[in-house]
Amino acid sequence: MTAMLTPVIPTVGVTLSTQLAVADADYATTRSLHDGNHAVAFAGDAADLAEAAASQQTGNIEIDRAARRVAELRAALDRLEAGTYGACERCARQIDAARLEVLPAARTCVSC
Repeated sequence: MTAMLTPVIPTVGVTLSTQLAVADADYATTRSLHDGNHAVAFAGDAADLAEAAASQQTGNIEIDRAARRVAELRAALDRLEAGTYGACERCARQIDAARLEVLPAARTCVSC
């Protein structure tokens, strides 16, 4: 780690852990809201079937988004533990501390 990241490092673990707890709760809530939202065979018209399909697709998208957020935050915590947090995964340069403060799970620098 470079001196540029020193002010961020003491709090970044707490920030990531807090965001992960929120993301985990969001994921659980999203799954519980949409798990039973599968297309059901029922005697309805085409509009009803289309609405059910759209609702299912929206639920799947929301579940996927929540799962990706959890995975991003867990990966950032893993990088922190491994000592690679703050290094751009593409160019290996340090990610600006201001970027990490706004996006603590950032994997790349602004340039990349």
